[in-house]
Formats: sequence, C-alpha cells, structure tokens
Amino acid sequence: KIFQQPIEDGVPHSIDAAPLFSKNITLQHDENDDGGPPSSGLLTLYDNGEEPADVLYDFAKKNSITDQFDRLSDVLLPKLCELVICTRNRPRIWKNSIQSDGKQELGTLEIFGGDEPIDAIDVFLRGVTVDIENRHAFRQNLLGIVCQSIPCSRSVPVIYRKTIDDENGTRLGELTILEDEEAIDAAVRFIRKLNGRIIDEIALKNYVLGNACGINRIKCTRNVAIVFKRLFRKEDDSHIGTLVVFENEEPADRVYQWCTANHLDMGYFRNILNIVCDSDLVVCRRRDPISLAIPMRGPEGEFVNTFEIKVGQEPVDALFGFFSANELFQKNWDFHGVLHQICAMDMVNCKRHKALKHYDGNFTMGEVSVGPLVIWEDQEVIDVLYSIRRDYNLTEEHQMTSFIEICKKPEVPCDRSKAKIFEKTEITKLDYEKFGNETCARQFVGLKFRSSFVNMPMGPMLSDFLKREKVQMVMEHPLFCVSLLILLQVIVHCISRIPSMKQHLYPGVQVAITFWLILIVSILQVVLVEPDNAVDQAMHTYEGKLPDLIIYEDEEPVDALIKWGKEAARKHHPIVREPIYNEIFDELCNKTDKLKCTRSRAWESLKMGTMTYYGVPFDIEFFNPDVDPVSRNQCYSTDDKYSNHCVENAADKFCRR
Repeated sequence: KIFQQPIEDGVPHSIDAAPLFSKNITLQHDENDDGGPPSSGLLTLYDNGEEPADVLYDFAKKNSITDQFDRLSDVLLPKLCELVICTRNRPRIWKNSIQSDGKQELGTLEIFGGDEPIDAIDVFLRGVTVDIENRHAFRQNLLGIVCQSIPCSRSVPVIYRKTIDDENGTRLGELTILEDEEAIDAAVRFIRKLNGRIIDEIALKNYVLGNACGINRIKCTRNVAIVFKRLFRKEDDSHIGTLVVFENEEPADRVYQWCTANHLDMGYFRNILNIVCDSDLVVCRRRDPISLAIPMRGPEGEFVNTFEIKVGQEPVDALFGFFSANELFQKNWDFHGVLHQICAMDMVNCKRHKALKHYDGNFTMGEVSVGPLVIWEDQEVIDVLYSIRRDYNLTEEHQMTSFIEICKKPEVPCDRSKAKIFEKTEITKLDYEKFGNETCARQFVGLKFRSSFVNMPMGPMLSDFLKREKVQMVMEHPLFCVSLLILLQVIVHCISRIPSMKQHLYPGVQVAITFWLILIVSILQVVLVEPDNAVDQAMHTYEGKLPDLIIYEDEEPVDALIKWGKEAARKHHPIVREPIYNEIFDELCNKTDKLKCTRSRAWESLKMGTMTYYGVPFDIEFFNPDVDPVSRNQCYSTDDKYSNHCVENAADKFCRR
C-alpha cells in the first residue's frame, strides 16, 4: 500500500520490486570450452516473492551454464535464503497453463529440477478431473511440447517407487516400476544394477510381487523376468525374429537355440551373443553354448556336478575335464566306462575316444611362439613343456611360468612338476643273471596266460586247470600229442567194431578219419601246445619284473639309480650288489646322450614332504652328500663349517620352480 500510493500520485519508477541482492557473477568455462577469457553476468534477486532457486536457474539458463547450476546453487542459494524465505531448493524448469483439445483450462503444469517430465505430466493429468478424450495420446503430445524446451530421458512414467535398504539399513537405491511394466522385470533390473552388492533376491522379488501387483497399470503376468528383448534384422533389413532371454537362462544357450531355430550360422551367433552379453541386465557366465547337460551322481546316489558338453566340443575332452575338475580320477572312477555310456546316447557324436588334456592353437613360451600346443590325456604337461624348452633353448623360468598357467586350470590334471627325461621300462632281473647265459623258459600251452582266453566263458576255470603242475607235466611231455592221437585212433577202432556202425565205417572212411585225426592233432600241437615266442618273452619279463627306472630333470643319474635299486630290492636280492646295477649305470652315463653324469657316487635321498601350489604337487627332496666322504666337504665353506651351501642351493632351486 505504501508503494502503491506514490505510483498513483504519478511518481516515476523503473522497477516494481526492490532489489535484495545484486552482484556480477564470473562465469567459469567448462572442460569443453575453447579456452577464451571468462565472462560475467549480473545476478539480481528482487523482493517480488520469486523463489531464489528459480532466480538462480533463470540466470544459469540465460547465460547458458545450466550444467553448472548445482555448483552455483551450493554457493549462492544459502546467501539468498538469508534475505527471503526459501520454500524449496529445486528450481522450476518448466511452467505453463494447460488446455484440453477443446480449449478447456486444465490447470498449470510445473516441472522442477530433478523431475522426469513424463512423471510430472502423468501426475498432473491424474489430478485432472475433466474428461479428456484419449488421455494417453494427449499425454504423449504434451510430452513432445515439453521435451522441446527441457531434456527428457524416457517417455513412460514411473508408477511405483520404493526405497530399498540392505539388512544393515544402508540405502541400496530406489526400485521403480514403469507403466505397463512387469513387476518382476523391474525387480530384476534393480538387482542386476546393484553391481555385486549383496541382497536377498528371493525376498525382494516376493516383496515386489506382493505389494506392487495390486496397483493399476502394473503388470504381474509372470514370475520370471525378461532381461533382454530385441528384434533382429538381416543386412537386407528383412526380419529375422525377436530374441527374448529370461533371467534363468544362460544367454549363450538361449542365443544358440534361437540362431539354430532361425537357421543362422555361427558368425551370426557370435555377433548376437556379444550384443546380448554387453547389455546392462544380462549376465553371461560363459560364451560357449551347451549341447548336452547331465546331472552326474556317484555310486551311492550323491550329486557330484552337472556334466556339460559344449557345442563343437568332443565329448571325451569334456568328460576328461569334468573328471579332473571334480577329482574323480582320485576317486578311481572308470573314465572309459563312463565315456562308453555317454557315447552310446543318440544325441552324442563321439569322433574319438582319446582326450585332449590341453590345447592352445598359438602357444607362446618366453615370448617365443611355438605354434599349436597339443597335450593328450596320457601325457604330462611338464614333459611336453620341458621338450619345448629344450627345442627352443628357453629357460627353466619360462617353462615353469607356462606350467603354472596351464595347471592352475581345474580341468587340466598335473600329477607332477618335474619332467621325465629318461625312462627304462620292462627291466627283468632274468636278463642280468649271475652268469649272463640264461635263456627264456619255454611256456607250453601259452594260451592259458592270454587275456583273450581268460576272458572267454569258462576261461578262468580252464586257465587255472591248465596251470596245475600235474597238467603242465602231462602237456609238456614230448609224447603227449602222440598219445592223444593213439587214443583217438583206438576210440575210432572201437566204434567201428559196433555192428550198427560197420556198414558206415568201411575201410575208405576209416583211412579218411585217420588222416583228419592226424591233421587236427598236429594243429593242436603247433597252435596250442608248442611254446609261443611272444608268450615266452612276456612271461620272462613278468617273472623277473623290476620297477621302471625313471630320471627326472635336474636329477643326478646315480641318485636315481640308487633309488631304483632300493625299490627293486623290496622283492629281489639287493640289486646294487649285482652286475645289473653296474651295467645300467654304464648304460646311463656312457650310452645315453640326453643324460649327463657329474659323479658316480650316490647321495642320500631325503624326502621332506610336498608343497601344493595351484593344486600341483611339488615334492621337496634333498640329496644329502654327507653320506659320501668324498663329497661332504663340498657343502661347507672354510669360514663357517655350519653353513651348508648344498641345502641353501637346493632350497633356492626349489623356490625358483
């Protein structure tokens, strides 16, 4: 009233409200600015009832610095709110009077900072009681007008909001459900965007389905969420189809099934799978599809794991990796027996029955490309890598680095960590007898030792009968077959004396029978009774069987030989006291190129346990030179007789591996 009186009296004026705050504000350049000099603008707050937050926003918009509004508000809004009463700290970014298509006033629509325009429009229209024809179309038209002035990120409003906390009360975020969205889809979308933070997924899903499903415009037609849905087209823009992936499906399997149904090749499969796995809500645990999955159980029905064969993978390779990862080899499961059952299935195609333990199409060791690396089931990883190391003149460090990289995979079993550089098998003590002129013992009726005979029906019983001492004495007698022939002739003669048989067995027939009896008995003598060289050699090796002699990398041949001799002495007279020991030692050191002997006196082998690293056993073994009077002084320095350099070197060598 006081202000209005002088205006009515004709006092000139240029403003309608008093300025409460006026100041030039320096406008900072953002990171994308071209680096020009900073500019300034005049910010003025009048006593006209306008909200300070709106004044700041209008200033920022006028000077094209709306992206810096939050920083501007943090600095200036507290000062402005000391001058006038602030009812809010969010600016009004859009305001207009809204009319229906029939020009009927519906009210004033206000959109504030931080609000999504479609949400504000939806709330506004839900509060309008006037009948509006086709509200959805009217809402979308209004949204198009608003989005010409302010940014919009979506065109569907949020119908349901719920703040979600974890069990400790820490806020995890806000769960929102859009109009006509499945409630379970919204719940899974919230869960998948938590970036690994722990939450009870089942409890959250049940809560959302129980509380949101009664709200209008929210769908609850299923309890499994869709995490990916998209229409795919070919290069000529023709439709392939819509791919839908549910939360409980492995994307690789679903995409492969979809591509197969739509007759798409693996090139399409890989591209589409990459698109699916790169989307926000999809979790891809693997990129290879599974063609067969079988729950595997133990002998007592206990669940072991699910055996899976990937598309294009050989079943024998998949089964070998499954056995290794689940430690079934250690449990003495019959690998080839299970493989036979798997390959007998109609949907399984087994092209080979020997497993690949590890394959690398372009293997590199020590920055040297050595081409494809193929390790079969009957090969040890360390043996193959040692061979590559020698062929390419690489170091032990290169070898062990590659060894650990391969063996730390659970599907690749590695039983030892030292390469086998020499192996002598089928050693029989009978080859090294005291006088050196022994020959192989002859084994009559050798078929009784053959597995093909023993595995026949009645085979075990016949084999045991033929091995009896009295039976062997009879069959080894030089007149055995002659006696058998005479016995058969006597039987034929007796039969011919029977009146009813005389008319059939006239002299010509008897001569033919005699001929065939001689032929049959001769064949029996040659094939079954006479000794067989292969059987004789096998029995010769078996009866004098000694352990295999194995020498590992970095092992002195004489130390390996003495260990072998002690092992052989468990069943035989001490080997190291016989010519066999010296003969083999001479063979190792003088007739084997790959071995190098630095001494001829063995050191004591001390086994100190095993260290397991990435599941691979590393045996701790020390060869003690103190047992050798010649070598024991090599391990001690003249300065400190208690410092054992041999132990230190062995420990250093072990740790380097």
